[in-house]
Amino acid sequence: MKKSTIIILTLFAFNLLKANNVDTLSIKQHLNKIINTEKPRNYKNIETLNFVADYIFNEFSKYADTVYYQYFIVNNKEYKNVICRFGSENSKTIVVGAHYDVYGNQDGADDNTSGVVGLLELAKLFKDKSFDYYIDMLAYELEKSPYFRTKNFGEIILSKCV
Repeated sequence: MKKSTIIILTLFAFNLLKANNVDTLSIKQHLNKIINTEKPRNYKNIETLNFVADYIFNEFSKYADTVYYQYFIVNNKEYKNVICRFGSENSKTIVVGAHYDVYGNQDGADDNTSGVVGLLELAKLFKDKSFDYYIDMLAYELEKSPYFRTKNFGEIILSKCV
């Protein structure tokens, strides 16, 4: 396991233990907002992906130092990833991410809406905390087929800008 992954897991566990009451209502609301869209969150439904990206952006904006979109074009269609930042004054970097697209016509609650909801809750726990690291949280698109492991894979695109 990479050192940065261990650090993130440790930070996440520590903050969860410090939180006396995990907001399960908030978790359920995030999950429902992301999975209950009119159309599936696949690469064919850009409007749906944009709706979810905007929801993530608005939630991140409540907690992070900086939040922005990273736009990119694939097959003449514009997609966007959402990036939020904590501790931007630091030089050491930790990056944690989750994708919000799905394969086919499913809701994708466990792959990977649960990861995105984890990012949103982690952002809430990080609000107004100081860190020795520069932490980027990334919610990205195009992790699923037909883009998985291609030059258009959302995570690879993100790695070019972080």
